[in-house]
Amino acid sequence: MWPWGICPEALGLKLYFLTIDLGTNEEVGKVVMKKAVIVDVDLTLVGDTPFDMDRCHSFSYLKEWHINTLQAEKLEVGVELVKFLHAGGFELVIMTARDVTGRGELMMKLKELGIHRLFSEVLMRESVDNGKPSDYVKGKMIDAVAGKYKFLFAMDDANHNLYRSRGIKIFDANNWNGKEVNS
Repeated sequence: MWPWGICPEALGLKLYFLTIDLGTNEEVGKVVMKKAVIVDVDLTLVGDTPFDMDRCHSFSYLKEWHINTLQAEKLEVGVELVKFLHAGGFELVIMTARDVTGRGELMMKLKELGIHRLFSEVLMRESVDNGKPSDYVKGKMIDAVAGKYKFLFAMDDANHNLYRSRGIKIFDANNWNGKEVNS
């Protein structure tokens, strides 16, 4: 374990984070929109669990895949960054393209990582959207909660154009997951 309980990569991300203008909670009419961060799961908080899109409509395949998720490796930098953002007062909202049938396994994995109570909401793909691209699915999720949160930032390995088009800054999880960094 590194001093102060964080690894050098997480410290670097934390220092970078402090240079971003994050704004404040915004009042829209009588509704206060909370400062929030979108958090992806796969290749952001945990390693990859290979997925077969050709079998995405099979309930038995999805159940097997969700169970395999429990074996996914922890991505330390992503988990530490979530803790840091939560401690900084941000609402954290998981938006994952994982099918809602795996909610139980996902919550078990988040509990194993010690972060299951840090999230205000956990939004997952509706089964009717199986086979549709993740940016479509996450766009629907953002729209569904748009009146509750002012999303300032997203932690994700993909969907960067979706976030940029909505003015959301990105922490590219490819910086810590071993994949090629998106531009």
